[in-house]
Amino acid sequence: MVTQNRIDPDENVTMTRLVGQVAGGFRELFAAHAEQWRAEIAHETEQARKAGVRLAIGSALLGVGAVFVMLAAVWALQEILLWPAWAAWLTVGFVLTVGGSAFVVLGLKIFERVQWLPDRAWQSMQETWSCLTNGKK
Repeated sequence: MVTQNRIDPDENVTMTRLVGQVAGGFRELFAAHAEQWRAEIAHETEQARKAGVRLAIGSALLGVGAVFVMLAAVWALQEILLWPAWAAWLTVGFVLTVGGSAFVVLGLKIFERVQWLPDRAWQSMQETWSCLTNGKK
């Protein structure tokens, strides 16, 4: 992407030409950084989308499965172990709450790994700026 515009030492160099080449270099550098930002943002957006889809599917399956397991567990506790209805429902509800919480925590951990700001592009731009300004802030 970067072009090499070498100046022949025998050639008559004008200030206009030098300024034009510097401006062209800045334009190419800015375009390269913009492309890097775009690529990183696209990647992280895709990661967030994947995490969201998995959370949605997992939540739906968890909800449907929980209903069936809850009904079967309550029935088993009442009929087989002869528990009172309130104790059976309380126990099953508690177990489902703990299980659902575990899924939520796992989904949040996936979202924590998503980098919302493109770190590599930002670091690259800082390095470029440091080179252009000779390390001055």
